[in-house]
Amino acid sequence: MIGLAGCAQLSADQAFLDVSDDVLERTGRKILWNSGSPEDLQAEDVMKTVLSRQLTAKNTIQIALLNNKELQASYTKLGVAQADLVQAGLLSNPILDGAITFPEGISTPNLTFGLAVKFIEILWIPLKRDIATSELETVKLEISGLVIDMVARTHTAYIDYIAARQQVELLQQVVRTSRATIEAASALRKAGNITALQFDQQKNILTLAKLNLAKAETNAVGMKEKLNVLMGLSGKDINWRAPNRLPTLPRYDVKTANIEKTAIENSLDLAQIKQSLFTLATKYQLKRKQSLLPDLEVGAEYERGDGEKQFGPTFEIEIPIFDMGEAKRAKAKLEIEKLRSQYWSLGIQIRSTARLLRAKILTTRKTVAFYRQTVLPENKQIVSGVQRDYNAMQAGVFQLITAKRQQISSGQQYIAAQQDYWRARIAIKQLIHGRLPGNNGGAELNSTISAANNAEGGGH
Repeated sequence: MIGLAGCAQLSADQAFLDVSDDVLERTGRKILWNSGSPEDLQAEDVMKTVLSRQLTAKNTIQIALLNNKELQASYTKLGVAQADLVQAGLLSNPILDGAITFPEGISTPNLTFGLAVKFIEILWIPLKRDIATSELETVKLEISGLVIDMVARTHTAYIDYIAARQQVELLQQVVRTSRATIEAASALRKAGNITALQFDQQKNILTLAKLNLAKAETNAVGMKEKLNVLMGLSGKDINWRAPNRLPTLPRYDVKTANIEKTAIENSLDLAQIKQSLFTLATKYQLKRKQSLLPDLEVGAEYERGDGEKQFGPTFEIEIPIFDMGEAKRAKAKLEIEKLRSQYWSLGIQIRSTARLLRAKILTTRKTVAFYRQTVLPENKQIVSGVQRDYNAMQAGVFQLITAKRQQISSGQQYIAAQQDYWRARIAIKQLIHGRLPGNNGGAELNSTISAANNAEGGGH
């Protein structure tokens, strides 16, 4: 896990290195903050080389981690949080005020100058630094989560695209077979062995096959564009190639024996809430102490007028009469309770998701095996038998149409089953790596945490 940062340097390099190490430990993947350095340019050259070859899932993910513009932009949050940490350790600048007046009938102006400093802020600097450090830690956890989400999103999009291409390939075969069937049916029609209606029905099969192929091709184009966005590609770089078929299922599934415990222990979502609870508690502590010691400004004032000079100390103190801070402290307590409730609720959701994904990955593997070993061979055998009987005029055209449609449907369901397996496998890895799948990239969680962190922890 990422540790609390103690340095107050303005550079965000160390914060990014912390995130990079955390991501590497969780996923085995490296990330790079592209700032135009020689190393970044070298990485871009490597990316160009990879794009010239047929893309694998691993290479697709690595390109997205390197080149996704949304992800690269999110790294700037580390710099903002680091700057806030530096700012938290600084005193407010002293305030200089002055006035120049010209009394009536006197040529010499009256001069008044004052200098005031909030020295009491020195007492609050340690707590302010603790708050800023905790907020920086929350941002680190958020960025790690976004990277893990990007890995899962890109891998899922890659699988969806390959599945779409495989659907296209299946429907292309259907169109070719339908055309061959039309040629055979044309010969039978000329010989008077089939009616005009039966011939038209065969042509309708080809028409529907062409329509389904066009839809599948459009879907594949959409899936590819989604990958282009995730990989941050444009121009000539979009002319990359990918396989036509989904990868074969791995021999072993992800280990799921203790998946609930692992998901809870590794959860970045839960860690973000815990860190935000610490931030709110520290803010509450700061505001409670500030309410006991109201703001105090001390300084000095110099005045010259009518030939006389005056110099002396000044002070300004807030008197807590109307606002004692009860409302702000009550609000802070409610924010803390809200995050606590969300913490336990999220834990229940993570455990439930772990159980669901464990069952899903086992079920989808069995489904794929059943289609491959039983359903597809049976459908192929049925179509061959019906086609043979149809050619021998022992089966009607409707029987042949039904058999072929069932074979096509089984082929599409087999592809969908493979796609479901890979999606479940990706989701279970995402959960183990620390992110709850399907949480909209953590947007809702991060919005809640951000609102809580921006809330005041009390008042005076």
